[in-house]
Order: sequence, then structure tokens, then C-alpha cells
Amino acid sequence: MKSDLNKKHDIFKNIINIFLEFIYPENITCIICNKPINKENTYSMCKNCFKELHFIKDGCIKCGKPIINHSLEKIDIAGCSYCFSKNFYFDKSTSCIEYTDFSKKMVFGLKYSNKTYMSKYIANIMKEKLDIESIKFDYILFVPLHKKRLKKRGFNQSQKIAKYLGKVSEIQVVDAIGRKKKYKKII
Repeated sequence: MKSDLNKKHDIFKNIINIFLEFIYPENITCIICNKPINKENTYSMCKNCFKELHFIKDGCIKCGKPIINHSLEKIDIAGCSYCFSKNFYFDKSTSCIEYTDFSKKMVFGLKYSNKTYMSKYIANIMKEKLDIESIKFDYILFVPLHKKRLKKRGFNQSQKIAKYLGKVSEIQVVDAIGRKKKYKKII
């Protein structure tokens, strides 16, 4: 009896998803510039916008930032100008794309222009990086917002990204970090 109920639930869910895809189709315009795109375009971006993303291939083994290596020798953390004189409370950080004026459009669009659908594409970029580098992990954590900022914005962008990343990677998202202090906005 329960399996019949589950089957009906799955059928109903599929019908709803088909209906929503018809009403709100994805991948018809670029998420950055709104130009029409091919439905198969990567990350729902036009080719020009996609070219503006600078994917990090060989970042610092500690902070994940891109390293410009002027020699042919392999470099370590001492070769990273960002990490050179810093101490961190983590073992390793991985960065997917360079933080440029262009990539800021994605992040700020999500955070400040209420483009919450961007969290799905950011999570897909992160998932691809994790797969390419065979990075294994047990849980996904997100950075909490101060309650006043959460109330003003209406959502936590890092929680939304974590939710999608958890879904595509099949890793549990854990709400385990608290925030007591309110920090200044970046912009």
C-alpha cells in the first residue's frame, strides 16, 4: 500500500515539474546579460559571458587562490603571496573561479538583486570543481547571516548554494555554525 502511495507521489511530482518547466523554462537567456542562448549552454550563460569566467586550475594548496608561477618548478605555500605571512584556521580552501569584476556580477546578483536562481548555477560550478579535483568531504556547512541582515535580505545566499550543492553532490548540509556579531557589508 505504501509503495502505491510513493508511486503516485512520484508521478504527481513529475507532472508538477513538467508543468513548471513549461511555465518557467530554464536556459533560454543568459543569467548574466539576458541574451538568448542555446538550451544546452553550460551554466545557463552565453558564450561571451562564459569566456569571462576565469576558472582556477592550479591554485594555492592552502588558500585556493590562483598563483602566477614564473618558474618551471613546483611551488608550495611559500610561493603564494596571499598566504605567505598568514595563519589560517583551516587546512585547505578550494576556489573555483577568480574573483573578478565579472564574477562579482554573479555573486552580487544573488546577494543584492534577489536573483536566488543564481545559487543553482554557482553550486553546479562548485560541484564540477569538486569532481575534477576528486575532492571528498563528509558534510556541507554554510556561513550564517546575522539575524538582522537575514530579515532584511530575506534569504541566506550561502545556505541556498549549500542546499543546491548538497542536492547535486548527495552530501548532507549541516546547519552547525552560529553568528553572534554583525559585520560591515562589503559594498
